[in-house]
Amino acid sequence: MAWDDEDERELRHVEAMIDALSRVDARECATATTAVLRPAYWRARLEAIGGRLRAGGRAATVAKTLIARLDELERRQPSDGAGRYGKR
Repeated sequence: MAWDDEDERELRHVEAMIDALSRVDARECATATTAVLRPAYWRARLEAIGGRLRAGGRAATVAKTLIARLDELERRQPSDGAGRYGKR
C-alpha cells in the first residue's frame, strides 16, 4: 500500500530539519526560543503523522527511524531542567 503524498512530503521535510538540527550546536537547540530548533517540536509533528500511518508500513518505519534520530539529538543536549517538550 502506497502512503499518502502529503505524509511523504511531511516526513521528508521533518527528515531535512532533523539533518539540519544535527549540524547545530546542541547548546543552541537547548536554549532556543524558537520551537523549530527543539527536537520536541519535530517529535510532536512525527507523532501526529504517525497517527495517520499504517502500522508496519514503509512510512511508519521512516517515522520510527526519525524518532530514533530525535532521541539521539535530545541525548546530546545539555540538561536545562526543561521537560521532554521543552516546557519549564
